[in-house]
Amino acid sequence: MFTDKLLEAWRRGIFAYGALASAVGRQFERKWLTRTEAIDAGALEVPDFSATTDLYQIVSNVYRLWIVPLDFSSLGLLVIATLLPFLPVVLPVVPLKVIVADLTHLLF
Repeated sequence: MFTDKLLEAWRRGIFAYGALASAVGRQFERKWLTRTEAIDAGALEVPDFSATTDLYQIVSNVYRLWIVPLDFSSLGLLVIATLLPFLPVVLPVVPLKVIVADLTHLLF
């Protein structure tokens, strides 16, 4: 249901934010990496570094956008939340030794 909208947003975001980040990155490199004079400690107070870092964080969020709005950790939590109400029913029927043995077999 959301796939088309998310794919469209991802494509628009990749092109728009990618172009913006590329342009800002080129300007940043021209300003700071092609200097012939020494850079002093006052350079740390300039907002260029923070602004560029913030922009790149936003761009990385756009690149990490999933077409399916569900990741493995969310899926795991959903499975646990779904199975948890059945625990009081299963525990009296199945011995704890069997449950622990099956879980250790699954995990190792």
